[in-house]
Amino acid sequence: MALGVAIGAFFSIITPIAQIPLSAGVAMVLRANVPWAIAGTLLNTPATFGPVYYAAWKVGSLLLGEDAHGSRVPPLPGVDTFAFESGAPVGSPVPGAAPASTSDTAQIQAQATSDNRTWLQRTTAGLRDVGKPLLLGAGVMAVGLAAGSYFLINGIWHMKVRLKRRRRLRAAAERAKEAKEEGQVKRR
Repeated sequence: MALGVAIGAFFSIITPIAQIPLSAGVAMVLRANVPWAIAGTLLNTPATFGPVYYAAWKVGSLLLGEDAHGSRVPPLPGVDTFAFESGAPVGSPVPGAAPASTSDTAQIQAQATSDNRTWLQRTTAGLRDVGKPLLLGAGVMAVGLAAGSYFLINGIWHMKVRLKRRRRLRAAAERAKEAKEEGQVKRR
């Protein structure tokens, strides 16, 4: 059970797609519990992808020694970084800045159209900037989550077995004590 959950937890972080087939396949190869491996993939769902991968990017940035203290956000193409950092809607005016004139707007549009790269090239360049810290952080988080879940579940299982054995031994000791007392009563 613990190995199955660890496999599922690992694949829930390391791959955003095909988590269930990958974890089930690896669980079969390693002879782990396949249903628990599938259940372990539910630790990271589509609703939590954003925060988990943002945290992975932050962890990777910190490990690589890059600035990740909130002053820099992941550079994704087509995303207004001010709006991302401040929580303001995209296209909101920057506080303290002078209102944009038509010449400023025309200049911004000219800069945007002067980039001769295709959408795919711009996206690839943006992902390349994010990629190294994201992959490193996701790997570290996946291994940490897998190891943590393995040891936690294994520890809980061992405690349960030990407590059950302790109860059986106490019950056997009480029965032996009662039998011994009963034997002494019959001898009198």
